[in-house]
Amino acid sequence: MHKLFIILALMLTPYILWACEAENPNEISDRSILTDFHSPRDGIIIAQWNIGHFSQGKNTSSIITGSNFEAATMEYQSIIDQISADLFSINEYSVIFGTDEVGLKHRTDDLIFSKYMYHYIGMQKQYSCNSLFSNYELIETNETNYHCNEGVRISHNPILKAEDYYYIESNVEINGIWVKLITTHLAFDTNNEEVARNQIEELIMRYTNDNFVIMCGDWNVKNINTFDLFKSAGYEMANHSKFGDLATRGGAVIDNIIVKGLRIENVKIIDSSLSDHKPLVVKLILPEQTTIQNSKSKRFQTNWISIDGVKYENRPHRNGIYVSRHKKKIKKR
Repeated sequence: MHKLFIILALMLTPYILWACEAENPNEISDRSILTDFHSPRDGIIIAQWNIGHFSQGKNTSSIITGSNFEAATMEYQSIIDQISADLFSINEYSVIFGTDEVGLKHRTDDLIFSKYMYHYIGMQKQYSCNSLFSNYELIETNETNYHCNEGVRISHNPILKAEDYYYIESNVEINGIWVKLITTHLAFDTNNEEVARNQIEELIMRYTNDNFVIMCGDWNVKNINTFDLFKSAGYEMANHSKFGDLATRGGAVIDNIIVKGLRIENVKIIDSSLSDHKPLVVKLILPEQTTIQNSKSKRFQTNWISIDGVKYENRPHRNGIYVSRHKKKIKKR
């Protein structure tokens, strides 16, 4: 009789487990959100998200407060954990996530992105605030203003200044390969596509001599064919590519992950209402280490370029904050 009970229990176990899971369909959906990315895990996961200053899709800046604080915290934590990216690029970031019911303010990096050992938070200038979160150490991380944006005014919104938009550059070593990692949020003008185009051309020139590059961002292109500038320069794109034209904000194709020297294996848009932009997630495959020549001694070599006759380099912003959780230090650059 005892043996018969054990046999029946073993036979029924899959159905019992299925029934338990079926009680929470959201949990099933959550776990399978990126199943095809994470299994088997033979590449790295990169995510790009304009998080909209945590306005929960309202297209305005906000700080989450009071009775909504706990629920909002869980929602953002859940989607970040589901994506489980190795490298996460965030635009329109806010240093303070919100204020709880007793009035205490909470930092976003401690609350939402606490699982990441390394991060860099850029300066907030109007709506522009870029940040990087990484499982790999971020080396020699800098903020750089676009030379082409100096003195440029935005015709559709006099409050915005093109010079408030910038990019962050870091160096990461992934499986022995040194990669330039960039996150950016481009200035744009609804009446002048050249504003976005000029910034893209400047980035392409900046990294002409780098073999391995990952660029993430909200590119704010009015015409998606502007992305073809990257194709012509030898880059592969997640969006406006063989994977399709994937809308990330309403019907607009503006968020993208763009790489050189690496292969994009899979692309997914995450359907989320927590921002007016949807997260874009990419699985990247790195080349075999035996086929590359990428000396550590050259990892921080600056590529000096002349743009419009002006010598150009990346310069750290004095108020940029780089945090290494491993070293338990905050370094102001």
